[in-house]
Amino acid sequence: MPMVDSSNGKKSAITPVGRLMGLCIDNKLIVGILVLLAVGAGLMVAPFDWDLMGLPRSPVPVDAIPDIGENQQIVFTEWPGRSPQDVEDQITYPLTVSLLGIPGVESVRSFSMFGFSSIYVIFEEGVEFYWSRSRVLEKAQQFAGRNGSRRRPADAWA
Repeated sequence: MPMVDSSNGKKSAITPVGRLMGLCIDNKLIVGILVLLAVGAGLMVAPFDWDLMGLPRSPVPVDAIPDIGENQQIVFTEWPGRSPQDVEDQITYPLTVSLLGIPGVESVRSFSMFGFSSIYVIFEEGVEFYWSRSRVLEKAQQFAGRNGSRRRPADAWA
């Protein structure tokens, strides 16, 4: 490695970073052209709607809030004063079986507690969120109509 005199008179080795900096200082035109090419490439793929005077563009799609969760709808049912077994037998299980009949359902999970239950309906990846929500609400209303007003889901939400 070549040695260079530093300001204090001692010999020191030239590092790879020092060589690169020296190369950039010696070849300013080439470095300037490379910087302009990098900026131009960045403008061509920028996700903004810029008019670049006929320059071909291929913007990178950007999702501001990525959807990393699964498509899930939650049905909450109330039947105050009833044991978990009564809630399970009279509300949770029949409604769970009914919700399994919706197209695109991946799985249905339910939990029964004292006086209420929660049913989680998870849909496949390609199912539209609002479509799945409306199908769950339809099934909940059908269940309420068949079983009378004293045993019906209180609400459904996502």
